[in-house]
Amino acid sequence: YIIDDNNQDNYPLMSQYTPLFCDTNHDGKVDAEDIYTTALNFGSHLGHPNWNWHVDVNEDDKIDIQDIYFIAVNFGKTI
Repeated sequence: YIIDDNNQDNYPLMSQYTPLFCDTNHDGKVDAEDIYTTALNFGSHLGHPNWNWHVDVNEDDKIDIQDIYFIAVNFGKTI
């Protein structure tokens, strides 16, 4: 793909990006915001109007207590 007129990437990826497990808002830390966002979508499932795949941390197509549990266990972790 074309990056700029000279096809030069001025901001190359310096290392592989590995997302932090349970960091639902992708801010580099597992904190209260991740639990809050998950709680807002609690009880939703794939196809539900409140469905948010970012907070389905165990990828079982439903937002339930297991998702909140995994976030709580990983609470405080950072990249």
